[in-house]
Amino acid sequence: MQMKKTNQTIQSIKHNLNHSLLRQILEVARRIDQAKDLLNEGRAELALKLVLPLAVDSKVLSMAEQASDLAVTALDDLIDDCLKREDFKTALKHLDEWIRLKPLELYPLILKGEILYLEIDDLEAAYQVFRQAVRLCPNCLEGWIYLADIECSRKHYRKAARYLIRAWQVLSNIRWGYPVTASVVTNIFESLYGQTARLLALLGDEKGAKAVIKKGMEVIGSRSNYLNKILQWIEEASK
Repeated sequence: MQMKKTNQTIQSIKHNLNHSLLRQILEVARRIDQAKDLLNEGRAELALKLVLPLAVDSKVLSMAEQASDLAVTALDDLIDDCLKREDFKTALKHLDEWIRLKPLELYPLILKGEILYLEIDDLEAAYQVFRQAVRLCPNCLEGWIYLADIECSRKHYRKAARYLIRAWQVLSNIRWGYPVTASVVTNIFESLYGQTARLLALLGDEKGAKAVIKKGMEVIGSRSNYLNKILQWIEEASK
């Protein structure tokens, strides 16, 4: 009886040995190390080619997340390079890859929308991207501000007002797209005050618009060229 149990234990151990999976895990680990070295050398494109297949189609699930993170790091470097060269088409391609890898991240969506809106001037495509951002996260402040800006550009002032009101409502629990720094927050808040003042002026409330600009400068606590430009625009538009 004891011999039978021992044999069963031996067979159970042998049955669970998985040498091929160990080889796969080891190979993935080696590729991840190679990708890290390539990134350190500034060779982001080669690093991406190495880890992207592991991130999107890895049978080694325990390593897929690490491969995905490395792929995002490589994509971030490549996108920065594209933006410096004003190669917006390739930047958008890389951003789409990033979004496929990390569908719950806001940053690549916001950056994609900014490129479409500010660089390519494709308002409808940008609008859809920012709508996707606020659907993903209703507290995405940048998304609501850009949606309001686009609708102002289209002269859809009531719709822009709804988006701006939503932007002010999410302030108590903001989900940021960009990594938070004082500079980033200042720029976003300048946009919020500026868009609000501009919309009030377009709706005929010049006095309220100027009051918003004044309050914005007071709250931000620094001289804002952007808000000063909005103020000049309000004054010129009222002449």
